[in-house]
Amino acid sequence: MANKWIVAISVTTGAMMAAVDTSVLNIATPHLRGVFSATTSEISWISTGYLLTVVMGMPLSGWVCKHFDRKKVCQGGLFVFIIASMLCCFSTDLNSLILARVLQGMGTGILLPVEQVILRQTFPPKEQGLAMGIYGVTIMIGPAIGPLLGGLIIDHSHWSLIFFINIPIGIAGLLMIERFVPEMPVEASTKSTGNKPDMAGIALLATALFPLLYLLERGDRLDWFETQSNVILLLVFISAITMFCAHELMTLKPAVQLRILANRAFSSAMLMSFVLGIVVAATLFVLPIFMQDVLGYSATDAGMALVPRAIAMMAAFPLVGILYNYLPARLLIAIGLLIGFYSAVLMTRFTHGAGMMDVIWPQILQGISISLILTPLSTYALQQVQPNELPAAAGLNAFSRQLGSTLGIAVFASLLSHFELFVRGTLIHHMNWSDPVLRDRFSNVILFFYKNNIVDNSVALQQGFNRLNDRFMEQVIVLSYQKTFEWVAVAFVIMIFCLLIMPIRKRHISS
Repeated sequence: MANKWIVAISVTTGAMMAAVDTSVLNIATPHLRGVFSATTSEISWISTGYLLTVVMGMPLSGWVCKHFDRKKVCQGGLFVFIIASMLCCFSTDLNSLILARVLQGMGTGILLPVEQVILRQTFPPKEQGLAMGIYGVTIMIGPAIGPLLGGLIIDHSHWSLIFFINIPIGIAGLLMIERFVPEMPVEASTKSTGNKPDMAGIALLATALFPLLYLLERGDRLDWFETQSNVILLLVFISAITMFCAHELMTLKPAVQLRILANRAFSSAMLMSFVLGIVVAATLFVLPIFMQDVLGYSATDAGMALVPRAIAMMAAFPLVGILYNYLPARLLIAIGLLIGFYSAVLMTRFTHGAGMMDVIWPQILQGISISLILTPLSTYALQQVQPNELPAAAGLNAFSRQLGSTLGIAVFASLLSHFELFVRGTLIHHMNWSDPVLRDRFSNVILFFYKNNIVDNSVALQQGFNRLNDRFMEQVIVLSYQKTFEWVAVAFVIMIFCLLIMPIRKRHISS
């Protein structure tokens, strides 16, 4: 039998590749806005379209794992990802790139659950905490090298190379899986050849999520529910999500095992996992835009500022995996949540004069926080279910986090747009030309242009208004980001509440 650690490295190659791609793309977002002449909300579809199909692919992966060799399923998902990456490289407009990313997400959605199933079949129960820690380190190689790699590509080459780097990594992963991962055929006693995947459930989920994401993207531009089409999108979402929940609870072979959520320990862990997905995806989406738009960083500098975060996570993951065997999961998670909340508070203090270390330090803290939360939370959650529920529970665990990531980018892109409008309106409302301080400073600016540029009064006045508008918009943007980061802190508060309602007793799965 192949060494279990070699198997772990082989199957996590696909997850690492997806992580590289995501982290590289986060750095490229401001550049791609210019390439495709798109707004931040529109360009976010490159990420949300991908994550949406990741969510769709996960339930399908659960069915495929029950009917086919897990090794072949892993290879199939990786192959789809490689082909989609090639299509991304040749995309010529935003729509074709989004479609290629949708296909890419389907490959990832199949990959992520089956990788965890293979790992749990390879390692004994007493080593699964450490195994998930090593798994986390492997995945974090992507965010460690991805931001800097993305910055170098954007600053010195063509953006399509962002996706080309997936191809050699993916081919190496296919070869390693073929060479080192043993065949994992489905036992005849557990294989139900007559069943089909729950396509109705998957279709209802897609019907619910797509209108919701579309509504979040266009809401601020079209006055939210003052526009009839937005109301229709909301009604479609509510109807589809209600039908999805009813269908999944009534069908014998659901795509998403919602019945497991009746277990309060597991459901509270899943809610926390969902919110954690929002926090991670939203932070990594918003921060590179802030650094490049507000602080004036190049893509390379923005990438370098994110690398310490990933290095901190790589260092913390295996340590947390070991600590899990000696300390209660709730204690580790509580420490992680408090550190994460503090890091979010630090981010709410970002200004246009923030230095590199002002940006890096909160990211290091948040990286350590996520490590302290993720490994204990995932292992704890899966220890709350019966052995026969483990595959479905593992799928729901990954599903909840990916669903959070999908909504996180869409929600925070919408929040950023909303706060820009809100702050701008608030500041304009409070600007009073009768204020002697404002009037005096504006007069001095006009006088400066008049004396130094040798222009007439009208030109000096226009230059003064331009300078005032520039300073005004600078403050609007900074305050908008600060308010957006406040919601990251709110997310940590929600997770603390989830921890408080999580049962203390831990039920171990028998070996």
